[in-house]
Parts: sequence; structure tokens; C-alpha cells
Amino acid sequence: MALRRALSAAGRRWGQLGVGGHLGGASPRGAFLRGGVRSDVRGIGVQGAWGGGAALGMGVVWGGGSQSALWGGHGPGYGMEGGVPGVGGVRWARGARGALLVEWGRGSLHLRASFWGASPRGPPPTPPRCARRLCSVVPGDTIFAVSSGHGRCGVAVIRTSGPGSGGAIRSLTGSPELPPPRVMALRRIRDPHTAELLDRGLVVWFPGPQSFTGEDCMELHVHGGPAVVSGVLRALGRLSGLRPAEPGEFTRRAFHRGKLDLTAAEGLRDLIHAETEAQRQQALRQMEGELGRLYQQWGETLTQALAHIEAYIDFSEDDNVEEEVLSQVDAAVQTLEQEIAAHLQDGRRGELLCSGVRAVIAGPPNVGKSSLLNLLCQRPAAIVSPVAGTTRDVVEVSLNVSGYPVVLSDTAGLRDATDPIEQEGVSRARDRPPLPPTTLLSCKTGEGTDSLLQLLGQQLAKLCGDPLSGSPSLTQSRHSTQLGGCMAALALYRQQQDVGMAAEQLRLARRHLGRITGHVGAEDILDVIFRDFCIGK
Repeated sequence: MALRRALSAAGRRWGQLGVGGHLGGASPRGAFLRGGVRSDVRGIGVQGAWGGGAALGMGVVWGGGSQSALWGGHGPGYGMEGGVPGVGGVRWARGARGALLVEWGRGSLHLRASFWGASPRGPPPTPPRCARRLCSVVPGDTIFAVSSGHGRCGVAVIRTSGPGSGGAIRSLTGSPELPPPRVMALRRIRDPHTAELLDRGLVVWFPGPQSFTGEDCMELHVHGGPAVVSGVLRALGRLSGLRPAEPGEFTRRAFHRGKLDLTAAEGLRDLIHAETEAQRQQALRQMEGELGRLYQQWGETLTQALAHIEAYIDFSEDDNVEEEVLSQVDAAVQTLEQEIAAHLQDGRRGELLCSGVRAVIAGPPNVGKSSLLNLLCQRPAAIVSPVAGTTRDVVEVSLNVSGYPVVLSDTAGLRDATDPIEQEGVSRARDRPPLPPTTLLSCKTGEGTDSLLQLLGQQLAKLCGDPLSGSPSLTQSRHSTQLGGCMAALALYRQQQDVGMAAEQLRLARRHLGRITGHVGAEDILDVIFRDFCIGK
């Protein structure tokens, strides 16, 4: 009774005090102890738990001011809480004082639901505000995949992300202790259901939020034989709460956790697919956030301009404010329009680096076009024959010329053909103008190949530019679309006579910039972006 009176007094003093217990287990191999403290201006809450391997847990929490250990109150009221530990949740309460906590867990994943009422000092404290991007998608499960590519290799890397990552380490290694964070630890990896030894490899533990995705993550570095990898994946799939990852899901979770924006995610994707030095340089620069920072800077310019207009609307009686504020906004918008226009004009360079410059070998029949193609790609990509008209369809190969990507096409010889198939080939050849606009003529001796490649490299450098100098290049067509919408809104701003309508155009322009980085209305394009990632990234 004395303890109950003390707790009741503390509840009335601080608003809410909860003490509860939970029976459960992180693994079937041993006990664990878990506890936490929450405090704020309204109250203090403590929860503790101890378990010895049980798969089901249930507990109660006593609410401040209540006379019942399970549920109580002095008037009508209700509330609810739901969420996933380590991810986030939602709270709501009204009326009576009291609380009920029910927790269910299996393995390392625990789901919690609470019902309580408002304290004498006001409603229960609001949980920390999550990022707007996180609230839209709150992944509660744990994903796993091979992140080092498929096929035989010396070492394969298998990664997980989610609240069950720590439990997966305990289950596979049979140890209740996790390795030190970000330190490779040599462990025996076993199937937790059969205790069969699968491999001996390295385990790395990345507790969130200090990880790539912002969640608890772990990596298994095992031997890269298909049987070893399949065995480990099969063991992970048998663990409760774990499932195979979708393409790009790791990066998508990193985006929702605020670890990177959409431009950085696209840079990461381009870096994975980079085949030439120029592609690598451009992708790495974008992944490091240079392009995102440029768009963020433009967005801040619009935000400041919008704030000035709103200040004018609030203090329009002062003529000095009107003249000074509007002139500042007009100057800022004009400068921004010039910068975006230059960025769009230069954007073709970045897109060429991503997709590759398309070049065509064209000319009369039987002058060595196919031989030149084979010489440049150093393999027999096209059939070579002394018979005129051998090449009828377009043959394309990807080349790396001076670090720049090139898609080189061999076409049918340009002549008046009588064969309908050859006529179609000639028609397709005429539909492919050479890029760069230089006619390339092969010679039978093969001399001058080095000079030809040097000339190609110079032309490519003019087309694509230096990916390491100047402002970051525009690399995606969706960026061009949104920047075009931004420019249209800025043009309408200059045409508006009403200040309120002009402010609305600035908001629209800022919204277009936000869609590029993913800070505004990007849900409809997330699937398009992340589906091009490989599984495990």
C-alpha cells in the first residue's frame, strides 16, 4: 500500500508514471534484460523486461493518478498508441487517467499497443516528431539480400536492415552478445533451426541510426560459393520477421530515413551502373550531394523571396517596405531564372554521360564500316565479307573512348538496293545521323586508328565536358521536367499584378524544386527510381 500511495503521488506530481514488465525473449537460446527511460516536462516513464526464451509476452503499465494497476480513471476517456520499436508510432489520448500496455513479441521483433488517458497536467507527451518522409512509409519488418552480386566469388556480402538485424546475428551465431559496432568479428554461422554449420565468416553490426539505411543493419561476409550463399539466405528466411528485400529497398529506406535525397539516390544508382571514368566521376559527384545542394540552394532563395512578399503583404501600409521588398524579390527571381536556364542549357552534357553518346558509321557499301566497328570494339561484333550489302541491320556496340561512353552503330551501305531487306537496312542507316557530326571513312590499311580515337575523344570532351569542373550537370529527364515547371511558374510570377497571386507562383516554383530532391510529393516516382536498383542495394 505504501508503494501504491507513493506511485500515485508521483503520478499526480509529474503527470504520468508507468512501471511495467514483459516476459519474452530475443532468441530461444538465452535470457535478456531490457529497459528504458522516457522523460519530459509532463512525466517520467520506466519500463523493464526480463525473459528466458519465451515467444509470447504481455505486460501492464500503471498510469499516474489511477488506483488500478491495469486500468483506471476518473471519468470518460480513451487513447491509443501503436508502432514498431526503433521505427516510430502514433499516440492519442483523451479524458481519463490510466493506462494499459499489451506487448507481443517473437524473436527480436516486438509490437506494442497502449491505451491510456490524459494526466492531471494535460495529455500524454507527444512522441518526437518524425521526418515528413518517414511518416509516409514506416517499414516495420527486416529485409535481407545479397549485396555483392550473384555468381561464384571469393567473398559474398549478405546484408539486413530493420529491427530484427540484431536478433538475426544472435540466431545465426548462437551468441547472446552482439559484436562491437562497425568492427568485423569472426563467427561460426549456423542454421538456427538445425544447428548445422553453414560457414565461418565475418559479421559486422551497424546499429541505427549510424548505418546506411538509418536502421539497425548487419552484414555477413561469407565465402562466395552458391551453396554457402543459398544456405545463409535460407536460414535468414526462416527467421521470424525477416523477408527478402525488393530491388532498391535498402536505398529507399535510407531515403525515408533522411540519409539521402532523391538526387543522391540517383547518383548511387548511376555509380553502380557506371562503365567509364567520366560516368564514375559524375555519378560520385551527384551521390555526394552536390546536385541536391544546388537545388536546395535555389529552394532557399525562393523561400526567402516568398518571406519578403509575405512581409510586404503584412506591412503594405509602409511605402518604403513596398518598394524595397518587391525590388529585392524581383532581383532574386531574375538571378534564379538565369541560373536555372543555364543549368537546363548545359543539362544535355550530363544526360549524354549517363546514356552514352550515339555515333554512327555510315558510308557506301563495302568500304570497311564493319571492319572499323570490329577494330574499335576489339571483337568480331559485325560480319565482315567482301560481298557488298552484307550488313543489313543496325549493329550497336558500347565503347569506352577516352573515358566517355559511346554507343557506336554499324549500318547498311548507302546505295540504291533492290532487295527489300537491304532497302530497310539502308533506310534505317539514313535515319541515324552521325553524332558528332563528322563523317568517318575507314581505310583498308587500318592506319590512323590512334588518330581517329584521339579525334573521337576530343569531340566527346566538347559534347560532354569535364564532369569534375563547373556546376554539377543535370542527369535525369525528370529533373528537366520539374525545372521547366519551375521556370514557367517564375515567368507567371513576373506577369502577376496581384501580390497574393505572385506569391502563389513562387510557392509553385518551390514545389517543383522540392519534387526533384524528394522533399515534396515524390511518392508517385519512388517506384520508378528504385526499381532500377539491384536487389541488395
